[in-house]
Amino acid sequence: MIVVAKYKEDIEWLKGHDCTIIDKSLEHNNVGREASSYLSFIIDNYGDLPETCVFTQANIADHCGSNDINILLNLEAQAREYGLSKPTYSTDWVWGPDFNLHPDYDGMLKNPDMYQDGKVITFYEFFKKLFPTHLFPYPMPVYPHAIFAVRRDIILKYPLQFYERLIKITNHHKCPAEAYFMERLWAYMFYYQKHL
Repeated sequence: MIVVAKYKEDIEWLKGHDCTIIDKSLEHNNVGREASSYLSFIIDNYGDLPETCVFTQANIADHCGSNDINILLNLEAQAREYGLSKPTYSTDWVWGPDFNLHPDYDGMLKNPDMYQDGKVITFYEFFKKLFPTHLFPYPMPVYPHAIFAVRRDIILKYPLQFYERLIKITNHHKCPAEAYFMERLWAYMFYYQKHL
């Protein structure tokens, strides 16, 4: 199953494939971004998830060079075999524990309303709300652009309440800082559970 976070993109390239489209195109804005779409799919289908879920944005050409369905099918194959698609590792500041304080993320630094509690926090501080701090790895495994696949048994290692908590955190703003944090957390979150 390919789970597609759509906001006004053309999805013709996905025609003929088993997809669930989470379409926010008719909404005034894309509240929670793709993180909210992925979480809503998990929550709504928690008791009946497909064996493997591929989570993707509706236009991967911006990130992967083309809208090639084989990119997603390759991720699915990895998840079927290993439990989740292969993450990348980077020590670049953009994936670091305080990336949102960097001048290139000036908007996140100057807009506390992008944060759930109206106060700028770092990615590391967000991480501490969910996991023991001694588990914070650096470099962290990441899925750039929040495009990845994961098997049902790995998703279900977290209780439904965990995902419900996350969606409340992301659904407060059209461009929440927490959605950027989730992009940096998906791979670790599932990798951590796989190895418990």
